[in-house]
Amino acid sequence: MDQPYNDKVLFKLDVKNAFNSIRQDTVLQEAQKHLPEIYPFIWDYYSSKTSLFHGNFSLDSATGVQQGNPLSLALFALAIREVTSKIKADLNIWYLDDGCIGGDPQTVLTNATMIRDSLSSINLEINNS
Repeated sequence: MDQPYNDKVLFKLDVKNAFNSIRQDTVLQEAQKHLPEIYPFIWDYYSSKTSLFHGNFSLDSATGVQQGNPLSLALFALAIREVTSKIKADLNIWYLDDGCIGGDPQTVLTNATMIRDSLSSINLEINNS
């Protein structure tokens, strides 16, 4: 029997600094698995560090999906797909780095813990603020 409406909860989450933090090896693995036709292009873009310049200062970037890459949003979504597809809740809605899960409190808590742990393995964390 379904629980009454007032016994349900909604958990809204945001992934902290998501696009700059995601592990590039995860992006490459998922691209190779799901986008083999364009994988060589993606590999060329993400297989080595990118140098960022500001005046005389340079910084090597080896994480994240790069701003300006037209595939960056799709690659990010693909990289977190494995995490979001594991969620077993009445409500599971995501738009890139923002998600909502809902249902009975214990199910939502169990899923929230799984999400936190799974995101951590790909260098992402939930924004607690």
